[in-house]
Amino acid sequence: MNLRVTVARLLLLPILAMVAPVGALAAGSPFAAFKKIVSLPEAEREAAVGKLKISSERHRKLVQVKVHEYAAMPEAERDRKLDALDFRWHLMPIMKTAKADRTKQLASVPERFRIDIKRRLTDWDKLDVGVRADLLKNESFFRYLSSFGRGRQSRVA
Repeated sequence: MNLRVTVARLLLLPILAMVAPVGALAAGSPFAAFKKIVSLPEAEREAAVGKLKISSERHRKLVQVKVHEYAAMPEAERDRKLDALDFRWHLMPIMKTAKADRTKQLASVPERFRIDIKRRLTDWDKLDVGVRADLLKNESFFRYLSSFGRGRQSRVA
């Protein structure tokens, strides 16, 4: 099984399922919600996961495993990883939108990401349409694009 399928099964699908009613243009991503749950004291984390609207018990268990995994990480590492995922969650739909139609989506991006997303979109718009289509299919490109910092610390998503 490739890495992309594994990530989708273990992290993305269950987490996206827990906030599906929020909508694609909402300012709060599923990763921001997940980050809030992970930062709660242990007893409150279990209760918060129990209150989520998750599509199946199997997905609920996956979310609980991920909550436990992220709670065990050092806070700085956890925040870097979740911020990179959150950033990417906001960036990806905007990259697929025509330049003229991005205003509403950019307004929904948290202020802390907006400048970096605008910078990346400026460079993105300079690329040929064919190159952009190829890059949209390339997972490692998006890991690079959603990284922050330099060196090993930047490769957290």
